[in-house]
Amino acid sequence: MKSPITLMLSPEREHRMTFFDLELLLSEISNREGFYVVAANEEVLRKAGIYERLLLEVFVGSPTNEWPLAVISGLLARANRRRLRAAGNPLPSRRGPFFLYRGVAGAPPRRRVRGFSWTDSIESAKRFATRIPNLRDPAVYRVRVEAAAVLAYVGGEEAEYLVLLPPTARPVRVDD
Repeated sequence: MKSPITLMLSPEREHRMTFFDLELLLSEISNREGFYVVAANEEVLRKAGIYERLLLEVFVGSPTNEWPLAVISGLLARANRRRLRAAGNPLPSRRGPFFLYRGVAGAPPRRRVRGFSWTDSIESAKRFATRIPNLRDPAVYRVRVEAAAVLAYVGGEEAEYLVLLPPTARPVRVDD
């Protein structure tokens, strides 16, 4: 993979950078490079106050299974949770609990049962699990989480919950 784009901005420009500027930048790079851009420019994005918004945008638009969990975990851990939640849509329920599903297939490390992307639709999870026909053992997992575990929610036709599963959460395989 080529080197990430590093934003070289004057201090004045850092504070005037807008999310629109970065959406334009992201439209010029592939979705696989988004995490590189965020990681390489974390300080600039923080100073501009748009780190969390761009991180969520990249997370939703990028194939996260190609990234080490430690990298994604680090980027999320350094995010302001209030800003990250605000970057998405309001949660369907303020308190929860939420019963969510995740489709997985293949062998570890790409088979991430405890991954970050979850949905409230079992049908969406099934489609995700079977989207690549040659991956073995497609499966859907279900988990119950409280609102505090949801880092962000992106509503729409294919609603996505960005979830940091607590250590006590136990995803359970859903049998057909």
